[in-house]
Amino acid sequence: MAIHTVHRDFSLDVIEEKSHVVLQAIFKHSPRCFISMTALQNLKPSELLAVDLWVIDVLQNKPLCTEIALRYNIVHHSPQIILLRNATVVASETHEKVNSSLILPFL
Repeated sequence: MAIHTVHRDFSLDVIEEKSHVVLQAIFKHSPRCFISMTALQNLKPSELLAVDLWVIDVLQNKPLCTEIALRYNIVHHSPQIILLRNATVVASETHEKVNSSLILPFL
């Protein structure tokens, strides 16, 4: 699993482009939230070697989180994971449901 930290001025087009080659996972979270930190730990790298994980701090990247919600027609939550394949959302979950078992069927 390649883990990428998303910073300001990041373009979702990068993720969409890569989603034509390998499954992309967008993980939105707040580093101040215990549930978010637990959800991130539930994404086991050893099980997800064929996934690119993009970690977005919702406190630092509110405009990007808004863009994600609008572009993919998904209500914003934190923590939240959104899976993209071929530039299309194939699954999303929030809070305690964020874990590796959501991703494994898409590999």
